[in-house]
Amino acid sequence: MKLNQTGWMALGMAGLLAAGGSPSTWALPPPSNPNVFVETSRQVVPSVVNIFTFANPRSRQFRGAPDEFFRHFFGVDPEGDVGMAPRGRPGPRSGQAGLQPVSLGTGFVIDSSGLILTNNHVIANADEIKVKFTENPAEEPVTAKKVGADPELDVAVLQVKGVKDLKALNLGNSDSLDVGEYVMAVGNPFGQGHSVTHGIISAKGRISPDMPLASYLQTDAPINPGNSGGPLVNLKGDVIGINNAIDARAQGIGFAIPINSVKAVLGQLKDKGKVSRGYLGIQIEPMRREIAKQLGVPEDTEGALVGRADLGGPAFQAGIRPYDVILEIAGKKVRNPSELVAAVAGTPAGEKVEIKVRRGGDVQQLRVKLGDRPSS
Repeated sequence: MKLNQTGWMALGMAGLLAAGGSPSTWALPPPSNPNVFVETSRQVVPSVVNIFTFANPRSRQFRGAPDEFFRHFFGVDPEGDVGMAPRGRPGPRSGQAGLQPVSLGTGFVIDSSGLILTNNHVIANADEIKVKFTENPAEEPVTAKKVGADPELDVAVLQVKGVKDLKALNLGNSDSLDVGEYVMAVGNPFGQGHSVTHGIISAKGRISPDMPLASYLQTDAPINPGNSGGPLVNLKGDVIGINNAIDARAQGIGFAIPINSVKAVLGQLKDKGKVSRGYLGIQIEPMRREIAKQLGVPEDTEGALVGRADLGGPAFQAGIRPYDVILEIAGKKVRNPSELVAAVAGTPAGEKVEIKVRRGGDVQQLRVKLGDRPSS
């Protein structure tokens, strides 16, 4: 699932399905500490912000995921009314004449200097970005500037200035999560303001062909339009994901970008404003038992099968050939093509990495200097 600047959290209200399911399906607090979500909320909520964007209607452009994607997953037209706030509670106004409200979303502070992390689709193509830290009507919204954005991973870094006493959230380790672990989502659903929901990690490693750079975390914590860009945290208050999407055909199926995938590119976003990704120059496909048998490798072999290696490409120059099975990269096991794509894309272009491949009955260790991945 790949979202563009409208994104599901910034789309029209009509037709969207809440992701929470019935109350009987929601996770309950661990009996050992029934106030755990109270304590976690007090720790996390002050660092979460509500984001409102504005644009010149004549310059608005909707690029990225096709219309059928939005209808399939969210049940709405991508050009639908985006809305800015619940009835009776107007959102912030633009400080520039002629700009109209475009989208709403969520972000969270990652540095006390005023750096905020959110989804790219929340702020993409915005001519003005406003941030509020509370629902206090007397609070003046703060203008935020885009520091960097990565449309492919769907993350963006913003900067606000002149705001004192900001508390940054700690970025945790999404790789250490267990399926069934309790999590909490914080966001700005339907413009209601700071809202907390909870659930569990339903699954890890969910793959979308439209977003191959990260395998999603799946959660049943209720998330709704406006939550996009908000933190998914564990019970220690550490951010382990960024809320990103729901499957509108179901209840209680939400998705978050693993925070480890974000941390891998965060330095580049802050320093360069964009991400340079590694590139192998190969076409890969999943391993299957029938293919393994034909290649003379163990039938239970996991990895990414090389279907094609571009002549002169980084992989070909290092000795990787069609029908090789890539088993590891940089010491990390590769179980499927998506893991290889994420690992390579998470490594800056120009770096040299060790890649272990199986060719028939032989296993070889090759050193590859990654090229620069063409932007999609």
